[in-house]
Amino acid sequence: RFPLLSVNTVEDHAHESARAAWDLSEHWRKQQRKMSTSGITSPPRPPPREVVQDMPPKEGYPPIDVRRNVPKSIASKAWWLLGGASLIMLTGLMRVVKWNQTRRAWGEELHYTRSCFIPYLQTEEDFAFAKRKEEELREEAEIMKNRPDWEVGKNVYYTKDFVPPMQPVGRMHKN
Repeated sequence: RFPLLSVNTVEDHAHESARAAWDLSEHWRKQQRKMSTSGITSPPRPPPREVVQDMPPKEGYPPIDVRRNVPKSIASKAWWLLGGASLIMLTGLMRVVKWNQTRRAWGEELHYTRSCFIPYLQTEEDFAFAKRKEEELREEAEIMKNRPDWEVGKNVYYTKDFVPPMQPVGRMHKN
């Protein structure tokens, strides 16, 4: 396919390339010398040749075909494409609606299940609150035993309504 080049051939090719480059540079130097001389020191040069403009042929160019290459029966195919795309979108929309209904049903089931457990959870929380309150009152009595005017368990805010204390978020209480 490709002729195998020996080392000598490659070296010869390199020498030829260098020689050609040297010849071009010599030619360029000669041209520069010619251009640098004016008509005073050398014979006058002939005037430049007349410029010839590229013109169209005398019979003219053939007309350019700019018509669109669209088949005439494109309308029926477009309706099929539009119908197919609409069917695909409608199917997708129906699946999204069905999935939303399923998710809503799962959420309602979860809500109903949790609402059934609320009384049991509240009872456990009440027992834990009573146990914590009893322990706090014992600690308060122990700490304030030297103050005779101190009433253990008296509300310091002077409210008549019972307000359960807020539970710290993310902290477990001793039961």
